Formats: sequence, C-alpha cells, structure tokens
Amino acid sequence: MNIDSCLQTAVSAAGLLSGHETVADAVADEPIERLAHMLLFSEILPAFPEFWQGDAARAALTKRGEEAYLRLTQPDHSARLADLSAGLVGQFRTENLPVLLAAWQAGRLADATVFTFTTLAFLCAHPVAGWQPGLGDPFQAALAAPPARDADGELDFEAVTAWLRAAIEDAGFFPVHDDAWADRLAMEAAAAYLTLDAEGITETLDWTVS
Repeated sequence: MNIDSCLQTAVSAAGLLSGHETVADAVADEPIERLAHMLLFSEILPAFPEFWQGDAARAALTKRGEEAYLRLTQPDHSARLADLSAGLVGQFRTENLPVLLAAWQAGRLADATVFTFTTLAFLCAHPVAGWQPGLGDPFQAALAAPPARDADGELDFEAVTAWLRAAIEDAGFFPVHDDAWADRLAMEAAAAYLTLDAEGITETLDWTVS
C-alpha cells in the first residue's frame, strides 16, 4: 500500500465531483481535507502491520503518514485532477482496496474508503469535466448505464446495490471466493451513492466525515 496514492485517489475523485481543477484546489476544500485526514489516520495507517507492533513502529509509521499528508496539502500542489483521473480506478484497486479489506477483516469501519469507491462509481456513471478514465476499463464500462429511476425520479436501493455488485465482479476487485466482501462493499456504497445522487457531493462528504 502506498500512502500517497491512497490519499491522492480519494482527494482526486472527490475533487473532480466538487468541480476542482488541481489537487491544491481540492485539499483547500475543507470537507475534502477532512476526508483525507480521516482516511489517513483512521484507515490507512491502521492497515499497516507496523501500526500494531509497538510504540516505536507506530511512531515511525505515523511520521511517514504525516509526511505524505504534508505533501498532499502543499498549497503549490499543482497536479491537475484531469491528468490523474485515468489511473484512479486502477489505483483504488491496488492501493485503497487493501486498506478496505484490512479494516473489515479486523472488524473496523472503512467509511472514507467506501466513500472513495462511491465517488469513482458516480464519476463512471455521471462523467464530469476532467474525468478521463482509462480506455477499456471494465469498471467504467459496467457503470456506464446506471439503473432506471422510478416514476418519482428516485433510484431504488436494491437496484443500485445489484448494479454496483455486478461492476465489482466485472472489474475483478475481489477473488471469486470473496463474495461476502463484494456484497458488503456494494451495499455500503449503494447507501452513499443514493445520498450523493440526492444531496450532492458537499452533503455526502459532510455525512461521511461527521
């Protein structure tokens, strides 16, 4: 797991949905900065074995995390979110997904990582300016057609869950024998997706990091 990459994925996806152009713009947005802080200290660092190997090991790991956080939040971090977007789904799969699994296998929550997955799914279904997913990405392809809305224009939780679950399987996020984790991710992400669809990114961020 790469701490910088995990943070970058979360900030970039939330930043794109919020209409920001650069990493610096995104982390200057207080709810996104809080998301990054929550992700780092509640989910990423505890996913490393060193976190649980005594005070000295935890202190060294925390210092690495703080250094990554400082790099991310530098006001001159001018990387364009559009330039980062092509690699975000793959980066989530290789860097953020192990954080999610480490938390769940240990009985901890991983709300910030689930939110990051949800923002990526939303970007696949509702592309915004600057969203440039990798060509031929199976996750993007599976989510290109979101579920139909009912007569009141609302989405059904079970339909969204099934849609996300199919995309998770198509993209090969989990080994075939890990159905329980795939089911859980789909269900937790569906709840966040419905909030994101109904309330927008700001309200959903506030709900996630509160």
